[in-house]
Amino acid sequence: MAKVICFDIDGVLTLDSDTDHQDLSGTYATRKVNNRVKDLISKAVASGWTVTLCTGRKEGSRRLTENWLYANGIEYHFLFMDKPYFMYFVDDRSRTVEEIENIVDGKKG
Repeated sequence: MAKVICFDIDGVLTLDSDTDHQDLSGTYATRKVNNRVKDLISKAVASGWTVTLCTGRKEGSRRLTENWLYANGIEYHFLFMDKPYFMYFVDDRSRTVEEIENIVDGKKG
């Protein structure tokens, strides 16, 4: 199986998840990076993982999002915009940040 990890941006890679829908560019541009997840992504890339970012942000926010990722030194391979909207996501492969840290470190997942 390919070594691929997908991270959400808002509320996972960023410390903030609330969105001001009247001022998306201001909201997204001022997000603070979650350094724990940033470090985990860097470690995953260095360990040979393909890192995909998936966000509910609309395609019109792609350039702003890519600029934010670059300005914050976030390494990634693919960026998917416009994921379906949901309040909760249930999946058989969902993992916590702690579990992903163990997987990247080569410990049992």
